[in-house]
Amino acid sequence: IISDEQLKLPQVAGLTIRARWAWLHPGDGQFDLAFLDTHVERCRRLGKRYKILIMTGANCSPEWIGGAWHRGAPVPWSPELAKHYGALVAELGKKYGGDPLLAGVHITGPTFPSAEMHPAPGIESVAGYSDAAMIAAWSAAIDAYAAAFPETACILSISVRPPAVRYLAQVVEYGNAKLGKRFTLEHNALKSSTHPNAPHHVFIASQAKLGVRVGFEMVCAAANAPGRFGSREVMDGIARGKAAGGVYFDVYPPDLKSLR
Repeated sequence: IISDEQLKLPQVAGLTIRARWAWLHPGDGQFDLAFLDTHVERCRRLGKRYKILIMTGANCSPEWIGGAWHRGAPVPWSPELAKHYGALVAELGKKYGGDPLLAGVHITGPTFPSAEMHPAPGIESVAGYSDAAMIAAWSAAIDAYAAAFPETACILSISVRPPAVRYLAQVVEYGNAKLGKRFTLEHNALKSSTHPNAPHHVFIASQAKLGVRVGFEMVCAAANAPGRFGSREVMDGIARGKAAGGVYFDVYPPDLKSLR
C-alpha cells in the first residue's frame, strides 16, 4: 500500500487503485465501492491522478455469478461473466467517469488472473473454447469500458503466452478501432534485464511505433528483488521502457523514492 507520504512525492504522478471484483459486487445489482472511494478521496485530497484496475479471474471474481468456471475463474466466454461484469463496469463509469483526476481504467473481465490477458492453463480443453470465443470475450470487455468511460484512456495488459499469442493482434486491432486515441497497451513485466527482443517487449514497442500509447508495470520492486529485476535501480528498468516508447510506468512502493 502506498502511504500518503509516498503519494505526495513530486516524482509520483498518481496511484493505480487495485480492487478485486468480488469486493465491489456482493450480489446481483448490489455494489459496494467504499474501497475505491477511500483511495479516490486520497487522490483528490493530495491532487494526484489515479487509474482504476479491477482484478478479475481466479480469487477475484464473485462466485454468485454462476455459469461455467475453470480453475477458479469464470470461463472468458461465460454469458454470466459478460452480464454481471458489464453491470459493474457501467456502475464504475457512472461514479468515476466524469472525474478529471481519472487518468485511465484497465480493461479486465476475461482474465486469469488479475489484469493481464494470460489465459488459464488448460483453457483450450474446456468445452466452448475457441480463439473466436476469446476474441469475442475481450471485444465485449472493450465495449463495456468504451461505453462506461467515453472520455477516459482504456488500458489493455497484453499476453503473448499460448493461446493468447494467436488472437492478441485481433483483439488489439478491435480495441484500436473502438477506442482510437484512448486505446492504451502495456506489459506488466518490465525490468532492467528485459531483452529488447523478448516477444512481449517487441509487441509493445511495435505498437508504440504505430502511434498507440503504451506503458509498463514493473515485474517487481527493484529494491526488494534486484536479482529478478536485474538491478537495484528502478530507473534502469524505466530507461528500458522509455526506449520502447513507454509514456507511463507503474512502480512498486519500495522504489518510489528512487524515481528521478
